Amino acid sequence: MIPQFSWNKVPGENDKELLTSIKEVFGIDNLDNARIEKTPDESTISITASELSIVVKLKTGGGKAIATIDSDTEPRQYEYKILNYFSEPTAFSPKGNNNGIDSKTLVETPIYELVTDICRGPAVVQEKSIQGLLAKDTKFMVVVEELHKNFNDGYNRLMHMRKIS
Repeated sequence: MIPQFSWNKVPGENDKELLTSIKEVFGIDNLDNARIEKTPDESTISITASELSIVVKLKTGGGKAIATIDSDTEPRQYEYKILNYFSEPTAFSPKGNNNGIDSKTLVETPIYELVTDICRGPAVVQEKSIQGLLAKDTKFMVVVEELHKNFNDGYNRLMHMRKIS
């Protein structure tokens, strides 16, 4: 699951995260000047923009919030999972409902960051170091090798396109 925004920090500190998530979820290009409000009981967030109204409502006892957009064609809905994340109720995009972000991507990104972080410093030769342990983990290394190959393929395509343009 991917954290989207903290429920308690909207409106306010997490407005940008909320609007970014709503744009992605519903394929909206522009939410500039959107007004964000929360009901006094804090169970509903309303987002109002020109010609657009979106409501995100907590479901009682279900650990979910349902975002509904009223559009010209028909209302559409999206379901967030609400979990405590660092002691904050946070809206997450569930794996099965994430607009094209597959579970493989959800695994690859943290692995890429982990490998980058632990290998940034000097190489540690000790077998019991994090680097040494991960290097011996066959499953981990298969994922890293595939990630590296995919990155190189994309990088090479970009460099080729850069040369021809």
